[in-house]
Amino acid sequence: MPSQEKEVVCTHCLKPFSAVPKITFGGFQKYLCPHCHKIVHYPLARKALYWIIPVIVVFIFFIVALSLLELEGGDPFLIFLAGLPIWVDEKKSLLLWPLFLWSLVRLGGMYNKKVLEISRKILYGCGILALLAVITALLGFTAGVVRLGIIWPPLIAALVLLGFYLYAMQKDAALRKKIQSISR
Repeated sequence: MPSQEKEVVCTHCLKPFSAVPKITFGGFQKYLCPHCHKIVHYPLARKALYWIIPVIVVFIFFIVALSLLELEGGDPFLIFLAGLPIWVDEKKSLLLWPLFLWSLVRLGGMYNKKVLEISRKILYGCGILALLAVITALLGFTAGVVRLGIIWPPLIAALVLLGFYLYAMQKDAALRKKIQSISR
């Protein structure tokens, strides 16, 4: 979906302007000020997506703790998690059908607003399902690796992911504070 033009204030020259945001790799909004020609960063566009990271980190710590504590039910649980990517791989064709139908709608020249809105919602839902499938596969792979006794790489990856999350939240808070002080 194309981004909409937003009214923003340059954090350098303090002049207001309107522009379509570009989204950086980390999810921050980026604008180019037409007055001073400097890059202006704004807070996260979709902060809700960032809450996936702590859930993944907690789950990785849980998997590692299961392996280290060698609980009675831990081994079957790890085997179940390691088998999830195989199940997801078998069901991936179900994710491709709505994408195929959406492409047929577009190729058929159907530019009716209602049809396009429904097809975009279906496509968005498929994207979320695909993201969940990737996360499930990664966690299943992690469970398989941990079950084999390889604990440090997933633990280090979880800590790096947690560091990235904390950095992004700190930067988002700083940008929000800066924008709030400018708009007063």
